[in-house]
Amino acid sequence: MLEEKQRQWLEFVRQRALDKPRAIDRLLALGPALIRLHRQDPSAFSAQRLSRDVARLPGLAGSIRAQLRGWIDLVAGLISQAQRDGDLPAHLDAAALAAILVAATDGLKDLSDILDPPSRARRGFEQRMQHLTELVEALREPRP
Repeated sequence: MLEEKQRQWLEFVRQRALDKPRAIDRLLALGPALIRLHRQDPSAFSAQRLSRDVARLPGLAGSIRAQLRGWIDLVAGLISQAQRDGDLPAHLDAAALAAILVAATDGLKDLSDILDPPSRARRGFEQRMQHLTELVEALREPRP
């Protein structure tokens, strides 16, 4: 079930974020795409939690890690391309930044569930994701 959800989410993100002409635009579109994904698929929150728990089981950990690495690799590829395009600073470690952004996204889901009342958790997540996107935008190199 988790592998199928991962496939569906990746396709959703590809259709809404990865069709932009520049890597930096694709990277910046990930946040809004994930917000839309969570609006349209309420199971996204519970599947993330289930993935975290299943990853602790020795027989299933490898599959969950591979899925997570797939997301990190996708984001790292966008960051690397944006660096080559001159849109992000070259000194940033693309793999480390990608891991931080993926972890932040998942962490914001949990944080919103803890900090916000149930009626506001989704909205809290969306607002925090917007701020995360703004942080990435702040890394953008000025164009000459």
